[in-house]
Amino acid sequence: MTGRTSLRWGSATDAGLVRRTNQDHLVVDPGLFAVADGMGGHAAGEVASELAIDALRTAFLAIGPPRTSDDLVGAVHAANATVFEHANADAELRGMGTTLTAAAVVTVDGEERIAVANVGDSRAYVFAHGDLTQLTEDHSVAEELARIGEIGPEEVETHPQRHILTRALGIFPVIEVDLWDVLPYPGDRVLLCSDGLVREMTDEQIASVLRRFADPGEAAGELVARARSAGGADNITVVVVDVVDAHTDAGPPLPVPAAPALPAVPAAPEPRPARAHRARRGDAEGRPGSGSAPSASAPPPQTTPAPVARHRRLTARAIAFVVLLLAVLAGATVAVVAYARDSYFVTLGPAGAAAASPLVLPGSRPLVIEQGRPGGLLWFHPTLVETTGVLSSEVLPSHLADLQKGRVEPSVGAARAYVANLVQEAARAAPATTLPTAVTSTTLP
Repeated sequence: MTGRTSLRWGSATDAGLVRRTNQDHLVVDPGLFAVADGMGGHAAGEVASELAIDALRTAFLAIGPPRTSDDLVGAVHAANATVFEHANADAELRGMGTTLTAAAVVTVDGEERIAVANVGDSRAYVFAHGDLTQLTEDHSVAEELARIGEIGPEEVETHPQRHILTRALGIFPVIEVDLWDVLPYPGDRVLLCSDGLVREMTDEQIASVLRRFADPGEAAGELVARARSAGGADNITVVVVDVVDAHTDAGPPLPVPAAPALPAVPAAPEPRPARAHRARRGDAEGRPGSGSAPSASAPPPQTTPAPVARHRRLTARAIAFVVLLLAVLAGATVAVVAYARDSYFVTLGPAGAAAASPLVLPGSRPLVIEQGRPGGLLWFHPTLVETTGVLSSEVLPSHLADLQKGRVEPSVGAARAYVANLVQEAARAAPATTLPTAVTSTTLP
């Protein structure tokens, strides 16, 4: 791409109507834009998102231009390492993490691109030709299940695990980063946002605002205000980046000041007419752009928009997710089975099971050996191993309560030994019986 990619941008953030603090952080530096949504108890989420943003900015801007997509991914890894180290060094910050979605101007094969990196469920969109396209993929349990076909796309928003992340910065020392490279054509917009926006607004509602407001700062402020008005259940952060014409734009491409968080929603202005033509967005193999923006007097001819270039690792992630899930379930099942079946216990058999005999006291119950856990565990019920020849009337009464509950032993042999000990103990405690001595008299002749 000849020339230099010229950008204008605006941003806005708000704590919303429910949360007392704003745990979102953002960066809007020339050539680098990012949104981070922190998570963790107390102020840990706010700390995590701020650490990630600062580390990302420091690592990426420390590399002199031309920067590459790999440089952006490396900066995200540096942010992850920073959050992870702080979380492990401070007990009060243990377990904190953050999402991170970043966009940066990079050079790929001599052409300028906008690289987008993502971890978590903060999102990046591309707005072109009046249409809004989600670029990133949410790293949540519900979205992963939808991607592998376990649930339908319409079930994601109501799924109980829709807010449980499968990936976030600061949780593990190494993190996988999704990356996309987009050819920046004048007239396109890149939208970065935390999930506080998309929880309250649909994609069509977001697109409607982006069509109405040409100024990126005004667009960002309006999106935050509308999300706040719709419920504001979470922190809301928005960054809007416009690709403009460096040759015809009056003066240098100055950033638009960030729109302040609004306490109330202003009345919506009259709809502004959409541009008749917009430059198309190329894919990784598309034609290079000129760096020129469509001017008001001479708009370029409209062409068919090409799909956004993106690295797809869906199949590998889906397979890994399913394999991990099955492994966890299999391991849990094996552990339950082993615990439920790998033991024996001695207990009292059912009343009336003792063989009828004049020597058997009424109410006597046989001692039996069963495999499993007394009372059973889940769907695993004890099974009878053997019925001993010992009756409850043949053991000391002090042991009957334990036998009623079940005396657990590690093996059948140990169970048999326990029964034998009961018999011996009862025999030792029985009073000695003295038989009368027989007297024999003999009469001599």
